[in-house]
Amino acid sequence: MMTDQRVGLCECCKELKPIAYIDPVEREYCEDCFAHLAVPTATRIMDYLLRTIPFQVGDRVEARTAGVILDGVGTVEEVSMDLEKYGTPVYPSFRVRIEQKAFPEAPDERWYMEAQLRKVNDD
Repeated sequence: MMTDQRVGLCECCKELKPIAYIDPVEREYCEDCFAHLAVPTATRIMDYLLRTIPFQVGDRVEARTAGVILDGVGTVEEVSMDLEKYGTPVYPSFRVRIEQKAFPEAPDERWYMEAQLRKVNDD
């Protein structure tokens, strides 16, 4: 839990400093020591995966069914790591709203994987 700036004894460096974090068992840490606390491996992995998502909501993309048939150009509306939406933490899925259809029967909206999308420059 993050705290307001109050002075206390830091659990790590044993100095009286403003307390930045109190852990679940009430140990207090200053800002310098809090930045260097060991982070669980699962947390580090998830942080890495979230930082490496190739497309974000609002990105303009070219979408292709099966990575081959051009559906058109659209905007990423949602990013999901949920299996029900065809995504996983390693391979997230992207819901794209097609605004410029390549052919009349192209979907208005569909879930795509990274390999089916390319960023578009609006130049």
